[in-house]
Amino acid sequence: MARCISCHAEHSGREECCDICGILMTSITGQESSFVTDPSLIATVIEDLGGRNNTLPKIWRALRGLDGGEADWAMEAEPWDERMWITDAPDPWEIDLSRMDRFYRNEGEVPEINELRALQRGGCLPDGSYLTWNGGRFYLDGMKIRLPYRGLSKMLRKLRGRDDVDFRRLLLSVDLAVRKSPKRGFFSWRGRDGATVTHPVYTMLKRRGYSNRYQEDNQFAEYRIIQQNDRARMRFFEKTSWMKRWRSAQKDTPLHHLSDSEFEVPYTLAISNGRLQLRVRRNTGWRRIELDSDPLLWSRVVSWVLSPPRHRDRNRLHCIQQHLFVDEGMPLISESEQRGVSFLRRIVAENDRVEIDRPSKSITVTGTSGLAYSVVPTLKGEGARFSVWPLDENGAQLRLRAQRGGERGRHWMNSSRLCIVELPELRRLVIGDAVATIVMSLLDDMNSQNHIHTLRMHVAEHLHRERNERLGEINEARMLRERLMRNRIGIVARRNTELLPRLWSALLRRPLGERLTFTAMNRGRPNIWLDGCETRFETTSQTERQVLYSMLHASGWVRDQDEERLRGNTRIYIRTGTGQRDLGQHVESFCEMMEGAVELGEGARFIPDPISTFYERENPGIAELLPGTDQLIG
Repeated sequence: MARCISCHAEHSGREECCDICGILMTSITGQESSFVTDPSLIATVIEDLGGRNNTLPKIWRALRGLDGGEADWAMEAEPWDERMWITDAPDPWEIDLSRMDRFYRNEGEVPEINELRALQRGGCLPDGSYLTWNGGRFYLDGMKIRLPYRGLSKMLRKLRGRDDVDFRRLLLSVDLAVRKSPKRGFFSWRGRDGATVTHPVYTMLKRRGYSNRYQEDNQFAEYRIIQQNDRARMRFFEKTSWMKRWRSAQKDTPLHHLSDSEFEVPYTLAISNGRLQLRVRRNTGWRRIELDSDPLLWSRVVSWVLSPPRHRDRNRLHCIQQHLFVDEGMPLISESEQRGVSFLRRIVAENDRVEIDRPSKSITVTGTSGLAYSVVPTLKGEGARFSVWPLDENGAQLRLRAQRGGERGRHWMNSSRLCIVELPELRRLVIGDAVATIVMSLLDDMNSQNHIHTLRMHVAEHLHRERNERLGEINEARMLRERLMRNRIGIVARRNTELLPRLWSALLRRPLGERLTFTAMNRGRPNIWLDGCETRFETTSQTERQVLYSMLHASGWVRDQDEERLRGNTRIYIRTGTGQRDLGQHVESFCEMMEGAVELGEGARFIPDPISTFYERENPGIAELLPGTDQLIG
């Protein structure tokens, strides 16, 4: 018997985690079970750093003092010749941190025009690179980057007079290290803190291999822009230690011989409020802490993050994240999560109709109806904590058809997955208890269908098909459903439950300083568009206009009358804040305006769930747009 390194329960498998933790680990911690480091490496790393009970300054000092030259590439800047400037050299780069912070934190202040001009004018860094800010984004020598502006400002004050730091190479590497690289495939968009992503270096090196189908797909249109930016940056990366490691690894095994799944890594570094942060495990759970503003420390940590997935330095970083900031012997999951795991383990052990499918990280359940289902825990932070997929007669998940089927496959995905909404009482449970509850409901699906609408539809459809084999009538029913999606009622339902929620998500994620134009309705043409992206939308009723006014107010957009006079348009908005963290009250308020559109009278409605269930309630903050929103919506 072995002991699970996650929950510390005994199990008979060869893996370091038990079967239950193997499928729940990512949902609980945001870390794949394969990322757990072995005990010998833990002891070595902690010894190298002088123990685990040091203060943060001592830990950062120990990291800087480690042997190895993997961080030297950021300390080899060549002196720049001021004669390169046509006139006088530009002023050094600097910003007013308090003003910038208040601008991003929505404290009611709008930057004055002189401040905006100064940010757009920018300034020079000690290595001769040029940094500017425009439209809510920083640009380094014309290349768009994510910038820890607070950390950089601290660093420049500490290094006053030094010119050996290659800020261009360092900041471009930081931008790459914090990138959440999307994986190819419809199910690969992972967007929040702690999610598993494809290694950003792997994505950058292999991007040239994307087929035209992906490049032409609107969902992947941003790849073309990213690809152009990466081509401009590659020449600055060639001398870095992490890029040399990738070149060396490719000599043995070319990238095109490897699968994308071999390069899945945890999202490690992040930028928040202008600070470069490392995600680590504390006694109370996973947290993000700010890295000390030192170029050697940044260079070392970034080198580890950007090294190939199985490189020793990458494993050292995982070890530091998981074990250096917690008490010795503390399991990877909390006591409450352990109890949830134990409960689910007991349900699996006591029911012959429940099986663990570890390769697919799912639980297979056969209900009293004879129908089978696959319960798939999702990544931590993705919203719904699990998804339920019916299994076909051969035991294959229908979602696999969706992954291979292009646009048609996506239609099948949407129609196949059972939408089971987590009610508040289920949401309060830890993931193990919640999944166990769903498993028990599916075991007794004939009774559970009485209170789960989508399950009732699935059971009725498939039992009818199996018992009566009236395929003609079934095909007719499908045709009628497709017709319903094209009639007026179906269109209204889609606008309120799919299209407007997409626009809402785009409004929540746009950067501060972004502008939006909102004109009068012009049938068949968009009357809402954003300056900094391709998001466009057409309102079709006065009610929708009122809803949009409420959405703009809730997400931090205000009228910009000066810009209206300049452009000659009636309504232009600028984003000056991000809104409240909990948007639930705002969502309920503007959704009340739409309820009349989906009611048939006498309490009857043509959508099963309240409209508010389709809208984000937790504010995501400034972030990349979700798929399907950086385009014409509708």
